[in-house]
Amino acid sequence: MVCNCIVGGAIDARFIPAIVKGLMDRMEQGPLTGSYARDVRVCIYDGKMHPVDSNEISFRLAGRNAFSEAFKKRRTENSRTYI
Repeated sequence: MVCNCIVGGAIDARFIPAIVKGLMDRMEQGPLTGSYARDVRVCIYDGKMHPVDSNEISFRLAGRNAFSEAFKKRRTENSRTYI
């Protein structure tokens, strides 16, 4: 489940699907051991873009890398993992 929590247009709405594709790519490949991740909730709440340099592939890669980093830094509470 992906939640768009961006306020104020920090990231243009047209790049959200690219971020989601990157997240799904990493979830299918597995963030750490190659085993897929499931039952994960991701909230996109901030970011930056540049009117000239921002493109779909950049945000797709950013989504993949952010998921991997967050998965490594996660904490577990009450049988749930929060990232």
